[in-house]
Amino acid sequence: MNQPQGTPEHSGDRAMTRRRLAGRLAAGALALPPVAAACGAGQDAAAPNVDAKPVELETWHTHTVPSVSFDGFQAVLDDYKKLKPNTTFKLSFIAGSSASMAGGYNDKITSAIAAGTPPDVLHMNRPPEFGEAGLLTELGQYIKKDKTFNSGDFFEGPWARCTFFDRVWGIPVICDDRAIWINKAAYVEAGLDPAKPPKTWSEMEQASQRLTKTGPGGLERVGFLPVDIGNADLYSWIYANGGDIVTVTPDKADIGFNKPAAIEAAQWLVTLFDRVGGYDNWAAFKKNFQGQAQDPFFTKQVTMKRDGSFFLSTLRQYSPQTEYVLAPEPYGPSGKGPATLVGGYNWSISRGAKNAESGWSFLSWFSQKDPATKYAAPQGVMPGRKSAASTDYVAKNPDIKFFFEALKYAKPFPTAPWTQFMWDNVNVEAQNAIIRRQKTPKVALDDAAQKVQVEIDKWLRENKDRNKK
Repeated sequence: MNQPQGTPEHSGDRAMTRRRLAGRLAAGALALPPVAAACGAGQDAAAPNVDAKPVELETWHTHTVPSVSFDGFQAVLDDYKKLKPNTTFKLSFIAGSSASMAGGYNDKITSAIAAGTPPDVLHMNRPPEFGEAGLLTELGQYIKKDKTFNSGDFFEGPWARCTFFDRVWGIPVICDDRAIWINKAAYVEAGLDPAKPPKTWSEMEQASQRLTKTGPGGLERVGFLPVDIGNADLYSWIYANGGDIVTVTPDKADIGFNKPAAIEAAQWLVTLFDRVGGYDNWAAFKKNFQGQAQDPFFTKQVTMKRDGSFFLSTLRQYSPQTEYVLAPEPYGPSGKGPATLVGGYNWSISRGAKNAESGWSFLSWFSQKDPATKYAAPQGVMPGRKSAASTDYVAKNPDIKFFFEALKYAKPFPTAPWTQFMWDNVNVEAQNAIIRRQKTPKVALDDAAQKVQVEIDKWLRENKDRNKK
């Protein structure tokens, strides 16, 4: 899951137009255009319609070209063109991620809308950020009229990442979640049984202590650290300890990331770093790490790490000989069982798209279990639909089945207009201050909560009437 970069500076009249547009849309000053009727949108995707007018769907994606993920995407598009011979795709690769309202991806979207030339369909990592700023078409009216589209078939976590106050801004075609990856050889060398991975934080501390090695030059092997390696963040451990991040209604926001369960989770991060001699000791050790075939997990410099299902493709490409065990993330003393964070590759329709109805017809078909499974397979991730459990890809692939089953207890990180602001304040600024012992967990999270509360309250005030409709 790519994290967004900083916002570049812009200049000139066109840039000013984009800034004004984004600002007015974010404040709700411009209404979204009416959604075109979508009767039968999913139905007519099931068979060729030679009488349909030729349509070229302007499609923006973030798959590196060439890559196995792009090849898988192209294969699915080819399947759709066989069903809809008069539909073609004009593909544009957009570097980076749509994860934030900042950076190159956002600049391209806002400038395309300002110029009246938006893409029809496009990849969206966090649709509500863009949708609530007026950059996307709300899909609810399409869904209501499409009898073939069953939103209840999506897992709760992936679907929640695409919606805000019941407004649907994207479709979770494929998704991913996380697990504890255990290097089997290193685990056995330490006298531990890989068939009995740690289930609780206490058990993880004990296993990590046995696996960690130090020598004359410092750390030689680290058993486990909850963040700063792999794909891990404080949000996840708050969920694993039974806590929450934030609960928002049209009237108010109740922040949970500075409540007792969250503070306890943050303190656990400190405890694990203390077990390896503190953050500075870890940072010095980390300087020796290399990537690809020399990833520290492959070389046994790190025995266990939390990473996503997408790490499967990395392992298969660079170190297929590495034996590993997958386990649910351990839960804390205030937790009742495992929890995992869900991400994914969502798709949306731009605001003002010229071929919105045809775009919906494609997305409705694309998100069905078979096309979505074909798209997911080369990337080592999962279709977002529960019904995909019956596909061979899930049922006959133990690793994918593990991650697919984990979607039942997956939690979405909050997706909203302030998503990036909150992420940066909690999972970057506060988290770094905590593991470096620059602030206590309570002080760091209280400081973050104060800033985030102001940001959310401001947005709720400005959009009060709209949110209560």
